[in-house]
Amino acid sequence: MQTVIRILMILACFYIETAFSSLYAQETVSIAVHNYPPFYNEEATGLMTEVYDAAFDRVGIKASITTYPIKRGISYLFENKVDAFSPGHIFFSEDLKKKAEWENSFVVVLVMTYYKPKLQKKLVFRSLSELKGYRIAILVNSPYFEEYKKYNLTVFPVQTPQQMMRMLKAGHVDLSVNALLSGLLVIKKEFPDEWENFDYFAWDLLPCSLAINKENPTGLKRLEQFRMGFEQIKKDGTYIRILEKYWGKNNIPKGALLPGLVPFGIDHVDFESFYKPQRNEWGRIIE
Repeated sequence: MQTVIRILMILACFYIETAFSSLYAQETVSIAVHNYPPFYNEEATGLMTEVYDAAFDRVGIKASITTYPIKRGISYLFENKVDAFSPGHIFFSEDLKKKAEWENSFVVVLVMTYYKPKLQKKLVFRSLSELKGYRIAILVNSPYFEEYKKYNLTVFPVQTPQQMMRMLKAGHVDLSVNALLSGLLVIKKEFPDEWENFDYFAWDLLPCSLAINKENPTGLKRLEQFRMGFEQIKKDGTYIRILEKYWGKNNIPKGALLPGLVPFGIDHVDFESFYKPQRNEWGRIIE
């Protein structure tokens, strides 16, 4: 009899523990990203993964972030295999944009970079039409591809920012289109003693987002939760501190900041301050 009672007590404890764990299990959000350091990388870490971790943590949600090729990440979003996709709407067709909702979460400063020893004159940019005749390296899947075609520009799609900078230095192209932050970090890593030989001109600001499928109730819920947590990390300074881990303290360009945060930025990046700190493999400053 005592043995039976002991077994029943063990089973009761097991069911109580299971029910308790289920009740207090932390909710999660699954986010698809693509490999574009330092914003995200193949290990699903980076500047924006830190932002998403922090924002969702404020509302008690654990972010589960996975790196996929861009097209697969988008497919998974609209197949409801993930709750959200970043950099979001910038890679959506017009039809997909109608099915999506998003919150802008960061801004990419797009620049044309050139290698001064190969291109003697400093370029002054006013319009894409002025770049006809230049050889330009762009990333595959560029959301600006139709713009390049419109102006009949000579473009060379490549897979990575590293390839772009190597082609630039070797003289195989005259210009490369890249995110300013990504380009500066590639130069630091690939050509640490030559950063003064590279220059750029800014040509656009690209707001990027965390996007969800409007037909996914979980995605809609997670986007509202993100908005709540995101407001908190913007207000308490966490968002700026995360950006400074990559740009450097007091070295974030105004163009890279969302509306309301621009006063925390500067007009021009201090390159010497940018290149001085030691960084990890993905561009984060080692503190």
